[in-house]
Formats: sequence, structure tokens, C-alpha cells
Amino acid sequence: MKNRFFLIVFLFAIANINAAYSQVYHTINAEISISLKCATMEPMGEIKVLEHTDQTFFIDSHCNSNISGAIVDGVFIPNEGDPHYMVYTFKDVTEDHTIQVYIDGGGITEENEISNNLFSIYPNPANNYVEIILSDAALAKSTVTAQIYNTQGALLKNLQLYSRKTQIDISNLSKGLYLVKIANDTKKLIVK
Repeated sequence: MKNRFFLIVFLFAIANINAAYSQVYHTINAEISISLKCATMEPMGEIKVLEHTDQTFFIDSHCNSNISGAIVDGVFIPNEGDPHYMVYTFKDVTEDHTIQVYIDGGGITEENEISNNLFSIYPNPANNYVEIILSDAALAKSTVTAQIYNTQGALLKNLQLYSRKTQIDISNLSKGLYLVKIANDTKKLIVK
């Protein structure tokens, strides 16, 4: 009986030691929104992170592209520093996370930029409503359709615009980054 008691105590002690030394890992999925050979993120992909440690991501654009920001766990974090470099750190990781970095396309000439500037969005970032303001070039078209997409490319709203200024209800959109497209002009919309 005495040996049995010691065996149970011994097994219980080993179980507690194993529990104390078991390591818990969480996953951070890290990606760049568009594939550019001149943009990098280190590390990238599916990263395993030991619980209660920090994980830093370094994003670098080596070409004529700006890093607009990142969506971290569904919330847009704007890049407020150097437009070609961004650093983001998950502190004291205790759960799984995602980070998706957004890079503006490079190589746009000033001439193309002017011809594609069909509209503006105000305010941006926005909460409940945005106003789409059409340029003269857009107004000259017979029909103007505005489309709002999420970052996965799903069409969320398809709207016909009939005047220079149109107010659009975005209160049903979650916080994050969206794309608004009219003809060949696409702009970012940040919902906060």
C-alpha cells in the first residue's frame, strides 16, 4: 500500500513537471496583399511563436511602391512612418494572429494618375458615411457605377451615382480596409 502511495505521488509530480515545462505555441499568418518582387516581409507565411514572447515583422519596399499599412487581426493599422518601410510587433503573444500588409502599386506615371483620378472619398478614414465626389471626367460618362470590395476581392456594394457628390452609408462595414472602384480608378477606403 505504501509503495502504491509513493507511486501515485511520483506520477503526479512528473505530470506537474511536464505541465510546467510544456511549451505552447501560437500561429501568426503573415502575407503581403499583392505579389511584388521588390517588396519583402520578414518573416512571412505561417509563423509559430512561443507563448508570452514578442514577434516583430519587418516590411520593406525596394521599388516605387508605398506601404500603406497592415490589417492586423481585422483592424487596419496605417503606416505613419517611412512610406517604404514598416515594422509591426505582436507583444506577449497569447493567441493566434494575422497580419496582411498592403503595398500600393509602383510605376504609375503622373500622366496616368491624372487621367485615372475620377473621384475622391471624404472623409477617409470614415465611420458611418462617406461622400464620393466625382471629377468632371467621371461626370462626362453616361453612367457611373461605384463598387466597394473587401480585401479578399468580394463585391460588397454596387451603386449607381448620378450627381457630383453622393453620400454612401458604410455603417454596416466592419473596421478595416476596403477598395472603392469607379471604371479604371481604384482608391482605398478605411473604415474605423
